[in-house]
Amino acid sequence: MTLGIIALVIAFLLGMLSAFPLSKDACLAANSSSESATSQPNDTNAMTAVGERFLLNYQNIVEDIASFQDNPSLERANHRKQALTRFAEDATERYRVFGGELNDILEKLTVQSQAANSH
Repeated sequence: MTLGIIALVIAFLLGMLSAFPLSKDACLAANSSSESATSQPNDTNAMTAVGERFLLNYQNIVEDIASFQDNPSLERANHRKQALTRFAEDATERYRVFGGELNDILEKLTVQSQAANSH
């Protein structure tokens, strides 16, 4: 059951980070680095992919901000704002679902633990 919780958390993190709206160049790099990790969410490669994806997303935000300094574009800024807003709205729902799934698993573990301790 513990491995199930770990797999759930890793799959959630990969899903959230993979849904982050990236620039076109960062998107190509992300697709090649995380495909294998999503198929095996409970091994160390998946955790490495989570770290790499987080770094890629962070770097993409910094590069995006810098690009607006070099090449200001209200249209591009509005498009980026809309993409990030959609991501945030989706993230809220994903967190809600994840919280429910994790709560269900933890409740089952609590019941099993209490049953084992009472015998």
